[in-house]
Amino acid sequence: MKIWKVFALALVFLPGAVSAWQAPVNLDFEQGQAGQAPPGWTVPPDAAGFSAQVVAEKPESGKASGVLVADDTVLGAQQAGNLIQSIDATPYRGKRIRFRAASRAELESPGGRARIWIGLDRPGSPNGGRWDYTSDTIVNSEWTRYEVLGEVPEDTRMLNLGLVLVGRGRAWIDSASIEVVGRVGEGDEPARALSGRELDNLVAFTKLLGYVRFFHPSDQAAAADWEKLALAGVQAAEKAGSPEELARALETFFLPVAPTVRVYPTGKQPALPAELAPPAGGPLEVTVWNHNGVGLSKQGSAYTSKRVTLGSSREPGRFGQYIEAAPVKGKPVRLRAAVRADGSGARLALKTFSQGQQDSSPLAEKEIPSTEGAWRVEELTATVPEGITALGVELQLVSGERVSWDDVTLEVVGEAPPAEPLLDNPGFETAGADGAPSAWSLEAEAKRMGYSVALSGDGAKSGRSVVLTYKKPDSESPAEPFVADLGGGVSAIVPLALYKDARGTLPHVPPLVRPPVPEKPEGFIPSGTDRATRLADVALAWNVFQHFYPYFDVVQADWPAELRRALSSAATDQDAAAFLTTLRRMVAALEDGHGNVFHPSQRDSHQLPLAWDWMEDRLVVTRVDPEKAPGVSRGDVVVAIDGKPAGEVLAAEEELISSATPQWKRFRSLRALLAGGENEEVRLTLQPPSGATKTVALRRSLSFQESPQGFEDPRPEKIAEIRPGIFYVDLDRVQEDEFKAAVDRLAAAKGIVFDMRGYPNGSALLAFSHLIDKPMDTARWQIPEVTRPDREGMTFDFSNWPVKPAPPRFQAKVAFVIDGRAISYAETCMGMIESYKVAEIVGAPTAGTNGNVNPFTLPGGYRMVWTGMKVVKQDGSRHHGVGILPTVPVSRTLKGVAEGKDELLEKAIEVVSR
Repeated sequence: MKIWKVFALALVFLPGAVSAWQAPVNLDFEQGQAGQAPPGWTVPPDAAGFSAQVVAEKPESGKASGVLVADDTVLGAQQAGNLIQSIDATPYRGKRIRFRAASRAELESPGGRARIWIGLDRPGSPNGGRWDYTSDTIVNSEWTRYEVLGEVPEDTRMLNLGLVLVGRGRAWIDSASIEVVGRVGEGDEPARALSGRELDNLVAFTKLLGYVRFFHPSDQAAAADWEKLALAGVQAAEKAGSPEELARALETFFLPVAPTVRVYPTGKQPALPAELAPPAGGPLEVTVWNHNGVGLSKQGSAYTSKRVTLGSSREPGRFGQYIEAAPVKGKPVRLRAAVRADGSGARLALKTFSQGQQDSSPLAEKEIPSTEGAWRVEELTATVPEGITALGVELQLVSGERVSWDDVTLEVVGEAPPAEPLLDNPGFETAGADGAPSAWSLEAEAKRMGYSVALSGDGAKSGRSVVLTYKKPDSESPAEPFVADLGGGVSAIVPLALYKDARGTLPHVPPLVRPPVPEKPEGFIPSGTDRATRLADVALAWNVFQHFYPYFDVVQADWPAELRRALSSAATDQDAAAFLTTLRRMVAALEDGHGNVFHPSQRDSHQLPLAWDWMEDRLVVTRVDPEKAPGVSRGDVVVAIDGKPAGEVLAAEEELISSATPQWKRFRSLRALLAGGENEEVRLTLQPPSGATKTVALRRSLSFQESPQGFEDPRPEKIAEIRPGIFYVDLDRVQEDEFKAAVDRLAAAKGIVFDMRGYPNGSALLAFSHLIDKPMDTARWQIPEVTRPDREGMTFDFSNWPVKPAPPRFQAKVAFVIDGRAISYAETCMGMIESYKVAEIVGAPTAGTNGNVNPFTLPGGYRMVWTGMKVVKQDGSRHHGVGILPTVPVSRTLKGVAEGKDELLEKAIEVVSR
């Protein structure tokens, strides 16, 4: 399942845009004429819609600055343009550098942003350079100083310095500079094994790091740079020689960000800090953390982490739904709702959401006073902006205890009502699996603040209405903190709630008290070659999963043991690539099909010019490029890879693959064994179906950039009549407009085979709508609601969405083809086919992993991906590790491959031809 796709910025640098290598020029933008392009800087020609010029108005210093403008009014909200200067890297090779600049931005696209960056042009880098190091996001309209640090390897040919702008708007740059701040590797700590005491110390630090970061609600902890704190913390904690020393070291370290945390030798618990007692001046508000999943991304996500204030004042309770923006973008809309607000204040609101946004943006609101027991219809109109992803309708309770809503309608002004309402369940007549109105949801933090919703037939305007109520919750008590044994002979008191006043959480920390910093030289850049960075990364990553991974109830991982193993391995890893293996092994223990770790040190841009699969307990070539792989034939059994038995090589790779099922682990491992660096040689020992064993040398010559899906087995055309009256539709490849153009032919078909062996695009659900005469619901998506450490009391925020029927209804006999590579959104689709018994399912079980991912990055450039929500099937049964099961099981055979058969497709054709 994918709710919002978060687009990454991509830099494309064309060497031809710069005539010759050069030293830095015009960094202050004083050269050039106003209104003309700034000398020395360029906008790559592929950045359509973007331009740059010198401007004299309001420079940061001097007489002029540079501005990058997205001047195309139809530019997409997430398109990126760059202003680049390329300089000779020779003086900077082997050095750490700092690129500084003043910048400001006026952003017009929701979710728009800008950054300054450093890119490296190195041998083998795609398109002559790439986006390697970036600053914090530029969102202020006033001049602010930004900087970015980077390391320049010895093989770097040119440095690319730049400003990137995402979406419509303008971004200015001035007073830029570049300087050397040290040598590559300066400050890196060499590998060294952990003693038993040191390991215990780091385990204790790791646990306390997670408790304070995610659950201690102080203002200081909420504002902390946890990457820097983790790096400083492993240095502060490791050398403690006893529980007493460790307790002192940990408490001293965390006091600047968590002044009410206490650490002590286990069994010697101290008195609680005085600030945890109710203040003498009367009750104050209480602040706690509320995690809906865990908010790790700054670019928009299905997951959020917010501190919630419980007390006399309160935020409104927001109840609503979002719809796809396509039918309403750029149009005036009218929202109507019947409301009864007995003694309460209510609000009707329209919101917008765009890719890259963390939260929605208000479009229009209307305050509704108490209606004194009577129903009344309120309306709100607004014009929906272009460039948004979704439009939201919110029904709010602002004050008082109860408001009722009914008969909500959303329409485009001046257009005839569509055949299907824009809003799902507008009259609240349908309940979801949790008893609340289907298609509508109450914000997770609103639930924590005391809001709830219920359906009611008593006094409804028509049918049933929804009642939004507020009851002051029983708040967490600061005087009853969380107490944890950290190991290493120490324990900790960690308050999960704090009193607050107008100045913030208590106690107030003096401004001169600063969080600790790592013992590293100026300009230090965290790297996988630094031992302290590796240990900090393990501590940061382990805690994310410890507190928020939703599948520990079905995955029997010994997660505390994984922490000790990962810390021990990280301490002795010799380089960034070795540490990547450590992190991959840790994530593999989660048995999460989305789980993966990525790093620039990976050499996996190309693959061997063949495809293979595991069948009948052998590795078999299923397709081959005869020009690039002479001597290899379809049906050859791969006996050995670089002299090692193929089965052993595959098993070793599978140890590093995170997967909920054997079939997905096998698929990913086979792909991984094909991949590597460009033109790397691999020696394969082959056993043909007939003939003697032979060894061939092949090179990884097929670029994944040219063929992102690799060199897969051939399939028919995207939509093809493969037998008279029998049609084939590949839902991985067919686009929505292509499917719509074929609807009439498919409606007349006798049989249709839909191929779901992979990851479908948006046409899949469109196809499903022609197979049904009643709505189908997707699986149940459940985002964890976490308020206490170690998943204690974890509950789930439920959601799903329907697929509605659409004419014409296909009368053909239908079969779907699946196998172990079908994952996530493919399983969302196939789950409906399975649950509602729409068609036969032919092939092998799917990957058994669904739900939105929640990626995050670690110091040193490591990017971790994992599943942040729990998904169960429509009937509430387990999906994770099970997947979608075929009604007609089929396996590939060596004989079928040698004969060039697609045995799964052939069986599906047989099924729909009966």
